[in-house]
Amino acid sequence: MTAVLAVGACGGRGPAQGGGLLSGGLFGGGSELGGLACPRVAILEAPSELTRFTEGVSRDISDILFQSKLEINKVTCEVEEKAVYVTADARLSVARGPANIDGKAPFTFFVAVLNGKREIILRQGFPVIVEFKAGEPRIDFEDSVTLEIIKEPEVDAATYTVYAGFEMTPEELQFNRLRQR
Repeated sequence: MTAVLAVGACGGRGPAQGGGLLSGGLFGGGSELGGLACPRVAILEAPSELTRFTEGVSRDISDILFQSKLEINKVTCEVEEKAVYVTADARLSVARGPANIDGKAPFTFFVAVLNGKREIILRQGFPVIVEFKAGEPRIDFEDSVTLEIIKEPEVDAATYTVYAGFEMTPEELQFNRLRQR
């Protein structure tokens, strides 16, 4: 099975700018899909939120540059003869931290497709830069992303899983895991 990521700008809002994404659109979340042969779609727990600090060892609240969160609003699946199309309507919230002087929140999120053997057959990162206006503490926006998975003979698309999350440093991942306990 081959996977292709296609991006649609359905109602994207906000000042985000990203390489490969219109209006900083996002894919992620967890949802049950209706229909036969639909892959499972999930957002990874620890990478679903990102807290980025200034460089250094301090993890004080005054050192936060920004905090982001991925959420899924709706997932649909369409099975056709040669491909399965999975569309996610997602939401991103980005809060400006006290240490964010330049008003920018650059980050990257990823989408990955795993086959039934839990092997990654596609993984793509999408850089996004959110720009805050003066005095703007938070930006929320929504967009849609469509993933096309080319069907192979005798392979059930329901054996595939689509994951999404933020790319982060090992320290950021550890911070999230400790917070979620």
